[in-house]
Amino acid sequence: MEEWNVGMLECWNIEGKSGNKLFELSKIPSNPSFHYSIIPLFPPGRRPYGPEANWGEAPKCYSKYLLGRILMEEIRETKDEIRSNIAKTLSALSDSEIEEKITGIENRLFEFANFLEANIVLLYINSTSEVNTLKIIERCLNYKKIVILPAFDTRKYNMKLMKIDDINTDLIPGPRGILEPDSSRCNVVPIECIDIAIIPGVAFDEKGGRIGSGDGYYDRLIPKLSITTRKVALSFENQIISQIQMESHDRYVDIIITDKRIIYKI
Repeated sequence: MEEWNVGMLECWNIEGKSGNKLFELSKIPSNPSFHYSIIPLFPPGRRPYGPEANWGEAPKCYSKYLLGRILMEEIRETKDEIRSNIAKTLSALSDSEIEEKITGIENRLFEFANFLEANIVLLYINSTSEVNTLKIIERCLNYKKIVILPAFDTRKYNMKLMKIDDINTDLIPGPRGILEPDSSRCNVVPIECIDIAIIPGVAFDEKGGRIGSGDGYYDRLIPKLSITTRKVALSFENQIISQIQMESHDRYVDIIITDKRIIYKI
């Protein structure tokens, strides 16, 4: 069977749900498309929850819909664990260690040819577990680059890209608790004008996989950027992990600049 209706999800009994145990989950190592098989535990031909639940003689069935839900929940739980682990790792660093790492990242960024050649630069104001960018923004303004920062709409989960001229006068506290452009002073810049985009994140892998805050702002932004716009992440080496399980809506970055090296997407 290819699909189950939504009502059947409430009949699914795993790990202590009330009701009769109808299914058990097991790994399918030979099928890379699915991580689980769902095996009916009721007699063939029986209709346990009405006519819509007739499974006939099928000894084993797969539901793309339900399996997708299982896998998404599993991936999200894993991402939350990674966010928690990264936060603990970074909190164990001293202020001097963090400052040294940020300086290393900044110097590599300003030696990076694509960044030096870029005139209009999308940057960000960091939140927890993201590389601090305030000195980078100031340095960009001193280099006479056009600096673009996002202003967030937390109701629609999107953002406006706005030009700032002065880090001291053009920023105000935003709805996410971080500074963002003051719309009364700053103008919106069309996304197609961006030469290079500096993308924040909590964790990355060497394939360009990225874990962000979990709100999806940059997963929605990245596909809108021009194909010629480099998507560059800044990361402590401590934030690079072996592999990130990406969901269908997740987006990759092209390059990651750390305090130790520059990683090009494999």
